[in-house]
Amino acid sequence: MNTISNLSVETLETGKIVLDDRHAKIIWLAELNTVFCQAKSEYIPTLKFKEIFAQIGEIVKNNVVTKVIFDKRSLKVFDQTAMTWYHVSWKKEMALYGLKQYIKILPQDNAFRMSVEIGKNRILMDNPTFRFEDYQIFYTETVEEALNK
Repeated sequence: MNTISNLSVETLETGKIVLDDRHAKIIWLAELNTVFCQAKSEYIPTLKFKEIFAQIGEIVKNNVVTKVIFDKRSLKVFDQTAMTWYHVSWKKEMALYGLKQYIKILPQDNAFRMSVEIGKNRILMDNPTFRFEDYQIFYTETVEEALNK
């Protein structure tokens, strides 16, 4: 794993753009073993969300990926069905390939942040065997913080 510190947002320019559409931008930062995913719309429908993370999954399966950064600052609402799938199914599969660190950048919106907490509680209630503790999940406020985590 790369131990470079003091990475900045310009670091993203060194990566390979895997996807760039109206909903998301995915950048593969091979030197950092990191995938950066930036939400670009206020809402990502479930099927599109699954397509985006299927693409990230292909990167994880075919490379050494130790960290995924998900920049959600553009989102106004999130899809609970997509979030449940992401946590309960996708993360479990990606753990088989060694991915366990997730950095999230949330919008500066207290209602959104509260809905994330409500959503997490619902995931636990509906999926009693799922444990958030099995993953290294961190929240940061900036891309720089996320890259340096």
